[in-house]
Amino acid sequence: MYGFFRLKRAWIIGLGAFIVSFIAFSLFRDLKSGQTPSLNETEITKNLKKIISRLSLEEKVGQLFHIGITGTKLGKKSRKLIQKYKIGGVILFAYNLANPKQVYKLNTQLQKESILSSGLPLFISTDQEGGKVKRLGANATMAFPSAMAFGQAAKTSYVEEAAFITAYDLRKLGINWILAPVLDINNNPKNPVINVRSFGSDVELVSKMGRAYVKGNRLALSLSAIKHFPGHGDTDIDSHLVLPRITKSIEEMNNFELIPFSKAMLKTDKETMAEVLMTAHILFPAIDSKRPATLSKKIIKKLLREKMGFQGLITTDAMEMKAIAKHYSPSKAAHLAFEAGVDIILLTKEGGSLNVMYQSLLKSFQKKKLSLKDLDIAVERQLRLKLNRALLYRWKSPHLAYNLYGKQNEERKKYWDELDRKTKKHYENIQEKYKKRGLTLNTIVSRESITSLAKSFPGLTLDDLDRVQILVKSSVMRTQALRMGIPAKHIQSLRYPRDLNYFLKQHKSNKICIIELRKRSIPIWNKLIELENKRINKSPLNRTERHIIALYTGNPFLELKLPKNGAVIASYSNTRASREALVYRVLYPNKKIKQAKLLLAKEK
Repeated sequence: MYGFFRLKRAWIIGLGAFIVSFIAFSLFRDLKSGQTPSLNETEITKNLKKIISRLSLEEKVGQLFHIGITGTKLGKKSRKLIQKYKIGGVILFAYNLANPKQVYKLNTQLQKESILSSGLPLFISTDQEGGKVKRLGANATMAFPSAMAFGQAAKTSYVEEAAFITAYDLRKLGINWILAPVLDINNNPKNPVINVRSFGSDVELVSKMGRAYVKGNRLALSLSAIKHFPGHGDTDIDSHLVLPRITKSIEEMNNFELIPFSKAMLKTDKETMAEVLMTAHILFPAIDSKRPATLSKKIIKKLLREKMGFQGLITTDAMEMKAIAKHYSPSKAAHLAFEAGVDIILLTKEGGSLNVMYQSLLKSFQKKKLSLKDLDIAVERQLRLKLNRALLYRWKSPHLAYNLYGKQNEERKKYWDELDRKTKKHYENIQEKYKKRGLTLNTIVSRESITSLAKSFPGLTLDDLDRVQILVKSSVMRTQALRMGIPAKHIQSLRYPRDLNYFLKQHKSNKICIIELRKRSIPIWNKLIELENKRINKSPLNRTERHIIALYTGNPFLELKLPKNGAVIASYSNTRASREALVYRVLYPNKKIKQAKLLLAKEK
C-alpha cells in the first residue's frame, strides 16, 4: 500500500511538472511568434457577458469615449470626468509627461480612479511614433528616428525591435497603447502632415514595416493602432486645419492606399495582425461624396467591416480637428461616427465637447435612434482587448461583479507573471545583442538610414579633413564633430543668412563646408546655392574649389537646391541620434577612414 501511495504521489508530481512545462513552453512559443497570449475564447466570452450584463446604459456610453487631460497630475476636473462619465480611456500628450516617475504616478492615479468609479480599467494611449512625433523623451525610452528613417534602413527586424522596446518601456510606466504605426503611403511630395511619419512611398515596404511594428508591439503585451484609414498619404493639406479630399477611384485605392491596411488585417498571419485601426478625417468622393471617412458608413461599415473583413477595434482620430469640427457640431459628429461604425470617439481635451457628445449619444440610445446591439458590440470589442492585455487582472476591482477569476486567481497570477518574465528577458536579450556590437539599436538605425538626396555622395577622405569647415546651429552636431577629431577652430556657430553670405562670397576659398540645414532656412539656402551653381558654371576651374555639403533633418520632399560641388545628406529625422549620424556619415563614410583617423590620433 505504501508503495502504491509513493507511486501515486510520483505520478501526480510528474503530471504537475508536465503541465507547468507545457504552460511555460506555450508561453514561450506565443512570445516567440508574436502572438499575444490570452485567456481562451470561451473564458473571454463568459467574462465579457458577465461584465456587460452588469453595465448600465450610461456606463456603456461612457466606455466609448477616450479623452485628454490637463497637467501632470490627476486634477479635480479630470477626476470628476472619470467619475461622472466612466470613460474607456485617456490619451496623454507631452504636457502631461515630465519624467518616468511622474508618468507612472499619474497613470496609477488614473487607473485607480477609474477602478473606483466604474470597476473597469483604462486604456492609456499616446503618440510615440518616433522622429518628430513623440510625447516622451529619451529619459523614458529610446528616441528612435521617424518611420521614414526606418524605411530607408529597410530592415523589418529593426522596426520590430524598436516597437518592442518602445512599447515595453511605456507599459512599465502605465501606458498600454501606442498610437502607431502610420500605414499611409507617402506618395504626395506636398503632404504637410504625413511625409517622414510614413515608412515611404513603396506599397510593399510600408506593408512589411507596418506588420513588423505590430508584431513588436504585441510581443511587449501592448496595443498598437494602424492609421489613418483609408489613407492620408496623398493629401496636400493638413486635416488638423481643413478637410482634405482625395479624388481617386476605388480601383486606384484598392491597388495602392488600401494594400498596407488589408495586409495588416490578414487573419492567416496572427502575429502581425492589427487589432485596432484609426480612421482619417478625409473625404473620398468615389466612396462617399458627403461625409469624411470617420463619419462614413460606406467607408467603415461597408468597405472596412464587410469588404475588408476587419472586426477589430476602430477609433476615430481626434474629433476636435478642424476637418470635423468646422463642418459638424459635436453632437452630430458623435452620432454620425458611432452610426458609421466606430467603437471609440477620441477627444484630446478634458472639457469642451465631452458632455455634449455623451448626452447626444445617450439620448439617441434611449430613444432607439442608435442601435443598442451595436453599442454592446462596441463595448465588447474594447473590453475584449482589456481582458486580453490582462488589464482587468492587473487592476483589481472592488466591485464583486468584476471579480472574474475566483479560484483561478492564483493560476492567473502565475500565468501573467511568467509572461512578464518572458517579455523582460526578451528586452534584456535585445539590449545585450547591441551592447556586444558596441552601439545601440537607435544609433545603428540612425546611421543606416542616412542617404544623399538626388545624387550619390561617397563621403570625405582622410586627406579632406584638414579642409573641413563646419557651420552648425545644433550643439549635438558640434559635440559629435569634436568627438570625431575635428578641431574646434574648424567648427563655428551658424547664423542665417549672414554666415552663409560671408562664406559664399569667398570665391577663392578651398574649403569643404559642412552646413546644418533646417526647414526655415531653405529659402535662403536655395537662393545662395543657385548663385553658387551659376558661379561654377562660368568657369570649369571653379569645380575643383569649394565643396558645400548640407546636413538636413527635415522633410526631404520640400524643394531643395543641390550644390553642383557637394551634396545634401538627409536623415529623415531630427532626433539626437539622427543628427549625430549625419555628422558621422559625412566624416567617416567607411571603416577604413575611421581606422586611419584613430591610428593618426594614437601616433600624435
